[in-house]
Amino acid sequence: MIVALIGPYETYGDKAANIAHAREIAAELWRLGHAVLCPHMNTGGLEDEVPRERFLLGDKVLLSVCDAAVLLRDWQLSEGAQDEQAYAYQLGISLYGEDDLPALHDTEQQSPVQVARFREELGVMMRTHLAKNADYSSNGILGMGTLGVVVRAWDKISRLLHLHGVRIRVEHEGYTAPREAANEAVEDSWRDLANYAVIGCLVREGTWGR
Repeated sequence: MIVALIGPYETYGDKAANIAHAREIAAELWRLGHAVLCPHMNTGGLEDEVPRERFLLGDKVLLSVCDAAVLLRDWQLSEGAQDEQAYAYQLGISLYGEDDLPALHDTEQQSPVQVARFREELGVMMRTHLAKNADYSSNGILGMGTLGVVVRAWDKISRLLHLHGVRIRVEHEGYTAPREAANEAVEDSWRDLANYAVIGCLVREGTWGR
């Protein structure tokens, strides 16, 4: 997993001691097999060159791609750390304390190639999004909203079914008003669809389950 450290830097206590402590915890996480984001080491020494607000914003960008975060001692006493903890909680990032460092996830241990390729494909998806959005702008989606996204998703599913030799017949039976989901959130369906898209790529290249 990518594990971030959240704790005081210079707003509470001795900055040098805070950095040294974060470095110690980061080293232990590296030894456990994780990739570690340690903002204390990443931004240390740049305070005179970059505004603090820019660091805090950048930390959130990096935190957004993490799988877990460790709350360092006295994190509650730092306003920046409190903000990052709330942000991590909002994104559903698993939070740990110093005395309960995360072990490698079962899936990481059982299928390391699969996990590595899944993460790489997510990066490819992000870069594809940036590149294509620059050409098309956001208006192509805003014009039709989520219904337009559903149509585009169906175009891709229909093509994949055709390439797999599945013959289908589509009949339009009318239109009713949209409904609110009673159980699983609509957002969960979109996320599941995105996950299956990545899984499809890994199955095709033979890295799923490895």
